[in-house]
Parts: sequence; C-alpha cells; structure tokens
Amino acid sequence: MDSTRVKSSEMNAFKDTEAFLSWEEGPYWTRVRERIVEKLSFQFSHAESVLEVGCGKSVYLPMVDEKCSIAVGIDISKDLLRLNKRCERVLGDGENLSFAPFSFDFVFVVGALHHMPNKDQGLKEIAKVCKDRLFIIEPHSMSLNWIYWAMRKVAIRLFGYERVKKWAGFVAPDESFVSKRLVEEHLSDFRLQIKFYSPFRAPPLKALSRINFEAINNFLEKIPGVRRIGTYIIIEGERIRGN
Repeated sequence: MDSTRVKSSEMNAFKDTEAFLSWEEGPYWTRVRERIVEKLSFQFSHAESVLEVGCGKSVYLPMVDEKCSIAVGIDISKDLLRLNKRCERVLGDGENLSFAPFSFDFVFVVGALHHMPNKDQGLKEIAKVCKDRLFIIEPHSMSLNWIYWAMRKVAIRLFGYERVKKWAGFVAPDESFVSKRLVEEHLSDFRLQIKFYSPFRAPPLKALSRINFEAINNFLEKIPGVRRIGTYIIIEGERIRGN
C-alpha cells in the first residue's frame, strides 16, 4: 500500500465539506450519533482533559463539561477544522500525535481510523497519549459494510470516482476497515468492552436516504446473534493500572 497516496486521496475527499456534512446528517449516521452521545457525555463529565482524534467539525467536543480544563481536537483536514470553533484546534496527523505520553484523561475517535493508511500506528498513538479511558467507533467489516465497500470499489473502477460520488454524495475512495484483532493487539494495556450495533444499513446512495433505519435496526437488534453482524463497532477502554 502506498500510504502517501492513500492519505492524499482521503484528504482530498474531505475537501468537499458540504458533501461530507450532508452525509453526516443522513439517517444512518444520525442513528449512530444518537447512540454514542450519552456515552460520550458521561465520559466528558469524568475527565479534566479530552482529545478527539480526527475531530473534523466535531459535534461532540461542544458537549464537554465546564470543569474540563483541556478540550482539544486534532484533524488533518484544514477545511473541516475551519468549521470547528468550539475547542482548541490542532492541525495534525492521527498517525503522529504531537502530544506527550498520557496527556489526556479521555481520548476518543469517531470514524477516523478507517481513513488512516497506517492503522497500526494510529492505534499506537492513541494508546500513547491516553492516560485513563478511550472510546473508538468504527465501521465493522463482518457486516453489510464489506459488501458495500466491495461494490463501491468495483463501481469506481468501472464508472470513475466522480460519477460514483454523484450517486452516493460523499465517497472516501481508499478507506479500509479496522479489525477487532488489530484493536486488541495495540490496546493490550486497556481493559476493553467491544459491542456491535445497527445490523442494517441501505446501500450508500442518496436515492435510498429515506429508509427507516431506526425501525429496522430496533427489530434486528432484538434477534439473538444478529447484533454480531452490526455495521459499526464501539470499543470502550480503561487503562489497566500499572501499565
């Protein structure tokens, strides 16, 4: 893998901030956001220093409790950082965090790791700067996501990036999944809880944006075993004392 090319390709995708923010407001990610807001609010209330890696505009850092003395967001995209005006902003690379070890009580990453070409290094950096607790949410490969990812790769090759982007709205052409095994390997100093959510998501096409994700997923998540094929995975970790 040419990591420089992949990083450049992913950064270029996020230059279309209007397309990305429109995707974030869609039904799939809206449901994800509603699920994690309560979890993040609880963590914010118990931290004096917080870091969001790959923060972009960040709808979460504005929720940080007033007693938190340090709230920092780091992102590699200048275009998205310009929209983030509610915290200390740092232009930087998640694979090379410019902070000392154990700088933050709580570190969280919302859907940024799968855009990094070197996910091993990204996870190592997150573990390095995290003093106490971490929270990561990422697409889950063992789900419908893999099918859509493969279909998109084929479509881009057949029809070109610009046409596929027109159909889908926002497309990051070189994103790839973060495996559960990789997370456990690089976060071995943390006591981890890993859960899966939202077994269903429609193909990422604008024409299908009106599907009722909430009702379908509420039903599917009640079926034993089905949640294990959830389209996203939440990792919560607490550093093991002495490590």
